[in-house]
Amino acid sequence: SIGTLTVSNQIGASATAVTRFELGGTNEVTGYDRLIVSDIHVVDGALEVVTTNGYVPASGDRFTLIVNQAGSMLNAFASQSLPALATGLGWEDQSVPAESVILVVTGTPSSATATISTWSTHRSTPTRGY
Repeated sequence: SIGTLTVSNQIGASATAVTRFELGGTNEVTGYDRLIVSDIHVVDGALEVVTTNGYVPASGDRFTLIVNQAGSMLNAFASQSLPALATGLGWEDQSVPAESVILVVTGTPSSATATISTWSTHRSTPTRGY
C-alpha cells in the first residue's frame, strides 16, 4: 500500500536488493510511496516502480521517491524498472546527487497505444532508451 517510510538511522541497499515504490497519484502524502531517511550510505541494486489503483502517469507528473536528509547518498541504483507510458512520454531523472531520487514524466502524449519506456542508470551516469 502507498505510504511514507521515515527512517532515523543509516540504511543501505546491496547489489541484490530490490527497492519498490508504488505510484497511485501525484500527492506526496497519499499518492505514492516515499522513503525519507536521515542517512543513506549506499544505494545499489534495482529500483522498481509500479502503478496501482488504475493510476496512469501524465506529462509533468513528478515523484520524489527518496529524500536523504544527510545528503550523503553514494552510487545510484544499478537498474530501474519503470511503468509503461503513453507514446510520446518518457521518464526523466531529475535527482539531486547525494540528496534525492526524483522521476518526472516528460513529453507530449499522442493518441497511439501505450508503449513500454525504460530508463536506467549505473553509477550516476544516466542512459535512457524508449
